[in-house]
Amino acid sequence: LVCPRTGRTVCTIDSGGRVVIGRQPQFDIRDAACSRQQARLDLQQTDSGSSGDSDSLTVTCVGAGRLYVNSNSDDKGGDQRQLLTMGESARLANGDALILGNDCLLKVLLAPEDSEPVVKKRRLEQLNAGEGAQQDSDENPSQVDLQLNLMRQAAARFSSQSDCAASASQLEASNSASQSNPSDSPSQLKPTPTGWRDFGAVLVYTTPGCLPSRKIAGFDMDGTLITTQSGRVFAKDLADWKVIYPQVPGRLKSLVAEGYKVALFSNQKGVEVGKVRVEDLKVKIERVSARLGAPMQVFLSVRGQRYRKPCTGMWHLLERDEFNAGLRPDPAESFYVGDAAGRPAETGKGRTGRKADFSCSDRLFALNCRMSAFHTPEEFFLDHRPVPLAQCRMPEFDPTVLLNAKNAHADCSPTDELRQFLLDDSSSSKSAALLVLLVGYPASGKSTLCAQISRLLAGQGAAGPAVCVVNRDRLGTWQKCVQSAETALKSASGRAIVLVDNTSVDQESRQRYIECARRCKAGAACLVMQCSLAQCLHNERYRRIVEEEAVDNPADGPPSKKRREPVSEMVFNQMRAKFVEPSLSEGFDRILKVPFVPSFQVDEHRRLYCQYLMEK
Repeated sequence: LVCPRTGRTVCTIDSGGRVVIGRQPQFDIRDAACSRQQARLDLQQTDSGSSGDSDSLTVTCVGAGRLYVNSNSDDKGGDQRQLLTMGESARLANGDALILGNDCLLKVLLAPEDSEPVVKKRRLEQLNAGEGAQQDSDENPSQVDLQLNLMRQAAARFSSQSDCAASASQLEASNSASQSNPSDSPSQLKPTPTGWRDFGAVLVYTTPGCLPSRKIAGFDMDGTLITTQSGRVFAKDLADWKVIYPQVPGRLKSLVAEGYKVALFSNQKGVEVGKVRVEDLKVKIERVSARLGAPMQVFLSVRGQRYRKPCTGMWHLLERDEFNAGLRPDPAESFYVGDAAGRPAETGKGRTGRKADFSCSDRLFALNCRMSAFHTPEEFFLDHRPVPLAQCRMPEFDPTVLLNAKNAHADCSPTDELRQFLLDDSSSSKSAALLVLLVGYPASGKSTLCAQISRLLAGQGAAGPAVCVVNRDRLGTWQKCVQSAETALKSASGRAIVLVDNTSVDQESRQRYIECARRCKAGAACLVMQCSLAQCLHNERYRRIVEEEAVDNPADGPPSKKRREPVSEMVFNQMRAKFVEPSLSEGFDRILKVPFVPSFQVDEHRRLYCQYLMEK
């Protein structure tokens, strides 16, 4: 029996066996409309064979709660829901569904006796061997260290059955064959080398017995698998943690038994800001993995932006041969579980009082990696109903719409309309000089547009106007910018265009340059960048990632040039509060709105830009 919502195997029944299911902890069923012993399932052999499709699976209602059978076979004419009362029975076919209580849906999967269920059982027995009884309460560090040693001993026995001589090509062939032949055991795969790898921006830890797989069960760590013992948002010390739910260790081991590779992806900004020591973090990760008791691989983003969720840098590391034995993870067969899902706060009668999620980075990470499903910890471990996506706070700017956009590779050169705007001699000002003020948030494309205009006018040769670009980032103060613009306008012997590449979001800052143009008897024009605040924030994050060192490999050397100082979100919000749309009444001769169209030098940058980069 499988839960379609989470993909978790609730229970398995061997041929000739019997199982009674209901509202019990081992089945993770908590619906009060379901009895503790609700349904009895019997799998009996028929005369036509010994296993597989020849087995007869019967369900009998043995409780007072609700039990429905939903038949999906074509010969029954589509979906047919049948209510079973006390003592009534029904025969189940492959693909049929059981509905216990109000909404607990379980799917029936029939398989040959020597296939996946038996493999899962064997894997679980190997994982549990030598581990000892796991207590739901948290142990002190010495007990956890003891469990770590026990897990390593068990994993050594487990991995000794692997074919250590298998090459990368053999591993890939084995994995491909396992998709068509469910009797192939995952234990034939070679475990990934264990221990720590330090790439500067990312730390990677692989526990003993961790096998490569195309199927990845991805998890966040803090707030998903563990939480603080103290109840604080952030741990106060190395020992301030506990497993978040008692079901977590068992679920992880079940996933490994089902052929998944368990991988943790965690942002650890505390290392970058100096609040957490790398050595302490490593000790904590070893103790957490030992307590969870399942082989896993842990990716920790400790510096920079490219490897911080929701960016996919850590997932791309997992795709490398050294971390998955040459097997490329398949997002269509993988899923991700995390607590940063953009959910609103739960308030009102009967609610848990859960606070609103601090961000949406986990949900966006799963979307960027194109995984088949995303779950919150409550949905995955406790079978809670999902919060509708429409109620979750997603980023205002959706970059994925640009993936197939026709202008994704556009040259972004100045349009004919812009050329005419810059070289128009029919305006009210007949001066040969023109001051052009660009208006827009940081990262709205102003500097790029200035460079394109400069190239455009330079291509006209001696007949074209002289171009001067004034920028506060280079000059330092607005006073120097006004002085530089005035000097360029007064010294122009012929036609000249002065481009003011500043944000100029308020009337006061724009008036300085309009008055400057009037003093120099020059025209005044305005180019307004059409780029929303949300997209500018996305553009700023994109610029930081591209300019960051080691774009393609965290082990690469330092950047070839000095990085630009990043613009904080607080600065963007301050500019939004001051922003006033430019108008002709301010003194401009003409105004043109310029749409932002991204352009990319390489396809890798296009794919990066089309990901969700903001965490909320």
